[in-house]
Amino acid sequence: MNDKPQLPSPEIIQKTVENWQEVCRRLDALNELLDIANNAFEERILSNPVTAYRLRGIKPKAIEKVGE
Repeated sequence: MNDKPQLPSPEIIQKTVENWQEVCRRLDALNELLDIANNAFEERILSNPVTAYRLRGIKPKAIEKVGE
């Protein structure tokens, strides 16, 4: 009885690695897109006069980054 799992062939391992690399590239692209969208929303929110009034005197790091 030989119930030990066998390692997949090098070709299958290489294909799996390539697939995971593509997944990572897609997730990186999605993260970049979400960062751009988040910055746009923050900029729009902070340009609202009511928000500016409410945040007067408070300068969190997120606001400082948008202002730079």
